[in-house]
Amino acid sequence: MNSAALVILPGSLEPALATMLELLASPPEISFDYLVPTGGSSELIFLEKIPLLVEGSALTPDAEAGDRPEFPTAASTREIFQLRGLAPSLAVEEPIVFVSASPEKIVEPPRLGSNPIITTDPKDFEVLPLNQTANFPAGRNAAFDLIGLTALRNDTRFAGLDGSGLSVAVIDTGINATHPALVSNFRAFVDFLGSNNPSLVTNANLAFDTVGHGTHVSGTIGSTNPEIGIAPQVDLLGLQVFSSGGTANLFTVERALQWVLDNREEHNIVAVNLSLGGGLFASDSDPALRFNPLVDEVERLEAAGVTIVAAAGNSFASNSTPGLAAPAIFSTLAVGAVYEDGSRSNVQFGGGARDFTTGTDRIASFSQRLDAPNFLFAPGAFINSTASGGGFAEQAGTSMAAPHVTGAVALLQEAALEFGGRFLSTTEISDILLTTGDRIFDGDDENDNVINTNTSFTRLNVFNAVEAVYDLFAQPEVDPLTGVEQIGNLLFAGSGREVF
Repeated sequence: MNSAALVILPGSLEPALATMLELLASPPEISFDYLVPTGGSSELIFLEKIPLLVEGSALTPDAEAGDRPEFPTAASTREIFQLRGLAPSLAVEEPIVFVSASPEKIVEPPRLGSNPIITTDPKDFEVLPLNQTANFPAGRNAAFDLIGLTALRNDTRFAGLDGSGLSVAVIDTGINATHPALVSNFRAFVDFLGSNNPSLVTNANLAFDTVGHGTHVSGTIGSTNPEIGIAPQVDLLGLQVFSSGGTANLFTVERALQWVLDNREEHNIVAVNLSLGGGLFASDSDPALRFNPLVDEVERLEAAGVTIVAAAGNSFASNSTPGLAAPAIFSTLAVGAVYEDGSRSNVQFGGGARDFTTGTDRIASFSQRLDAPNFLFAPGAFINSTASGGGFAEQAGTSMAAPHVTGAVALLQEAALEFGGRFLSTTEISDILLTTGDRIFDGDDENDNVINTNTSFTRLNVFNAVEAVYDLFAQPEVDPLTGVEQIGNLLFAGSGREVF
């Protein structure tokens, strides 16, 4: 049987860049035996035996390319192979040694079997060298101002909306449920790696997150700190599908989605956050997607009223073409990343993406984008949220953008229950978010090294979306002269409610 390897070079990427669809499209006789659980660029790479030195590191925002410190290489202890691109036909017959996220340490990858995988880097786009720890206080959140959440909370009609009574499932690396800003909202934890029949854990001390990614994502959705969490009273379910090295079997993710489907009513789950994925697709009708086992799960969950929010991917710079990762391409909503403010300059990311200057609502150079009916942007750089070791950390990536939308979905469903007495369908959720968002343009003020698409996109506006839900269920005012009904800015003709 042929085998292949996944190489993760030192750098700073995240689950949304990880590749999985190419694996499914590969012939079944190919196995993927070697996974490298180190920090860096998570690209699916098939290899041949050509010696290669491995070096690189993450950069701080102000670091120039010439200032890049070198990691020690692993070539002296094992033969390392030259990348060969996405051609599933080459074999790797020996274990490979690579540099780990700690510069001084070299690790050998474990054998993880022959199933398709998803990868994640523990560091995402953290704004610090890989051997340092980010720890920031929680303060005023510029992202919340940008998306209208601050305005929502200041409006007496909506001030009580906080996600109470609803749950969100975060399929990720787990959750540090004892974090002071998460523990009150922790509902349950399920480890899908430990057993084929995993048990539900409700003791916060038994939940875990060895990577930290899921804890950060969960905080943005539902931290009790109102400057961190979009829905500060929503219940959080941490569904753990990643190994400590940041890899996940694709079919483990499928099992987690099936668990949500089976348990959605008991836990009142209204949304699933998938800050993971891979590949590049221009359409949800791409033939390769017929091999993806997540497609059916997403469709069943949507039919049951559960909104699926997925990260768009971080490989725009390396792909140089519009497209979305999977499962984002076929999810209810796919989310790209914009900057929350312009506080940084000369920011360089893995994959070659670079923003010479930043600004509020500018599209991050790494973010994948596509003029697709399910796509919108949200703040994803640099987002302050809960860190697995306690405290708060800043990260960037479409993995950080997606939970802003997931939290917004919880607020919309709570608003629908309060003002209309029912949940919204996933189609209604999608339509509202995509039609009420602010329009931004890719290429007007971006100052980066990528080829901008010169296309208009929607960026999340929570205030407008919740107000649209309010208007949807409000009793119309009737003009006594014309008989025309009006709700907010919407005009209707007669009882048929035809919009003028």
